Amino acid sequence: MSSIISIGNNSVREIAGGEHDFDPAIGYTNVRLYEGDEESLVSMAAGFNSKGWKSTVYHHAGPVHRMRVQIAKVPLSEIETPVDTFGWDTELAQESIFSNPQVLAAAGSDDEIARWKASYKEPLKESKLPSTLTTFSAEQLELYTLLLRGQEAVEVERLVLRRTRTFTLRYPQPIRLTSVPEIYTSSALISAFDIPGSVAAQFPATPGTTPQYTVWGWKKRRDSSNILVAQGRVEENKDWVFAAWSRMPHVIRS
Repeated sequence: MSSIISIGNNSVREIAGGEHDFDPAIGYTNVRLYEGDEESLVSMAAGFNSKGWKSTVYHHAGPVHRMRVQIAKVPLSEIETPVDTFGWDTELAQESIFSNPQVLAAAGSDDEIARWKASYKEPLKESKLPSTLTTFSAEQLELYTLLLRGQEAVEVERLVLRRTRTFTLRYPQPIRLTSVPEIYTSSALISAFDIPGSVAAQFPATPGTTPQYTVWGWKKRRDSSNILVAQGRVEENKDWVFAAWSRMPHVIRS
């Protein structure tokens, strides 16, 4: 049974409905077919497309045009399988030169780093020449020279793991906020977020030097989502950054 839709002085007739189809862009759909003049159908198509549906207007015969509309739906019989896409990126971050693993290794301990910092206070204030600081060790003098030049930070690379997950509104994943930031070791991240083996194989090895009171691990930097209501779909984005993070302000998941 067809229905008539009035648009201005013209009318559009729905001539078919109930067909099912699958479109890679919007998933499973119900299909409706309309018939009328081109102007009216194009006007209707604009409204349908704004809802996230897919509308195609085409010539049928004489002045008559037709429009095929695909309306996204979620099949009740389908078992939900989220689709994950992973990617890698690197970012640059500024860290204190005293936290640099090479500097820590040269000093040998945090106590020695503290002594170095104390010994630099007056010479830096007076801009003393490095050649006059005869009591400094070679490593201590090298670091003093860097500080004298104004280099108080070191630019370091950090690895970023990105995951984009798409699923339908039938697969709800409530947003979880934590009062204390969490750090995941590599094994814990793989287990908690079902990281596939092909991605896990690219995880970096834990560096040999770990600053005191820190742990090498992954910290969540982004947790966002876009909800396409008309299409019944959600796109969720998560990023984790690998670095040596301080233990005290974080919960360590291992």
